[in-house]
Amino acid sequence: RYSDNEFDEHAFSVLCSAIAKSSVSTLILDNTGYTLLFVTNSLTPELVSSLSSLSSAKSLQMLSCKDNSLGNEGFRHLVFFLRRCSSLSYLNVAQNHITGKILPIIADFLGIIRLLL
Repeated sequence: RYSDNEFDEHAFSVLCSAIAKSSVSTLILDNTGYTLLFVTNSLTPELVSSLSSLSSAKSLQMLSCKDNSLGNEGFRHLVFFLRRCSSLSYLNVAQNHITGKILPIIADFLGIIRLLL
């Protein structure tokens, strides 16, 4: 559990690499501020690499990213990578300022998850 901590891009990269190689099945990143990297850094190569490694985590089943000011754009980027995470069965993105405009992406993501299960 890494809630209520401020992550910079390097710390997020190290964490994602470690999770991808571990047998961790639950990752809680509530109120960490890391998702603000999506907006402020416009998906730098290090952030893209981090998300890509997280999506290859073979045992990650539950991911909570609650209260990170993700927004629609950040959620769209997160889902782009998580759709390759075939073991994921639970995703909490509550309190992230996601609006109804993102519903088609959510529906598409849920359809992909259902197909993988």
